[in-house]
Amino acid sequence: MSEAPEAPAGRPGDDESLLVSPQLFASEMTRLGRVLRAARGDRFSLESLAERSGVSAGLLSQIERGIGNPSFQTLLRVAKALGVSLAELLDSTMSAQARDEYVVRRHERRTMAWPLEQISFELLTPRGQRELNVLRSVLPPRSKAYGFYDPKYYKGTACLYVQRETVSVEMTDGSRVLRAGDTLTSRSELIVSVGNPGRVPAELITITAPGGL
Repeated sequence: MSEAPEAPAGRPGDDESLLVSPQLFASEMTRLGRVLRAARGDRFSLESLAERSGVSAGLLSQIERGIGNPSFQTLLRVAKALGVSLAELLDSTMSAQARDEYVVRRHERRTMAWPLEQISFELLTPRGQRELNVLRSVLPPRSKAYGFYDPKYYKGTACLYVQRETVSVEMTDGSRVLRAGDTLTSRSELIVSVGNPGRVPAELITITAPGGL
C-alpha cells in the first residue's frame, strides 16, 4: 500500500497564526497615534507639521486618531519633519509614555492661545478629561483675556489661583484684584475678563469643573 503524498510546504505568510487580526491592527494604530501626538507635542501644529513633512494635515489627524493605514514612506516623512529617526518615533519608551493616561509631560501640554492678547493657556490635565481641568497661563503686562470664560466656550465652575504677581478679574457685578496666593471661585459665566494690570508677567492657575455652585 502506497503512502499518502506529503502536503505541499506552506509559503511564508500562509500560517494563520501570523495573520494580523483587526483588533490588533486597531490597537497598534491607536498606539501609533498616541506616539505621534507625544512626539509632536506643542512644537508643531498639524498644519505646520503637514507643511514640513509633505503629508496632509487631514492624514496626520487620521493617524493621531488611530485610523487609516499610513505607508512606510509617510511615517518616514513625518519622522524626518519631527527631527527624529523612524526608530525613535516608534521607540517602546515613547510608546509607554504615550499610553500613560494619567501623566502630562511638560513638553506635551496642549496649548490654547489668544494671539491678539498674547496670552496662552496650557492644559495641565490629560486630554479628554471632562470632570476636572487645570490650566496654567502667563499673562503679559497690561494684558486682558475675554474669550476663555465665555459661556459659549465653557460653562461650569472656575477657580482662579494667582501663582505670581497680581491679576484683575472683571465680573458681572464688579472687579476684583487678586494677589499671589489669592483664589477666586465662581460660575464661569459671571467672569467677564481676566487681566494683568502690572508691569511684569503674572502667572495664573485656573481649575474648571462642570456644574457646582
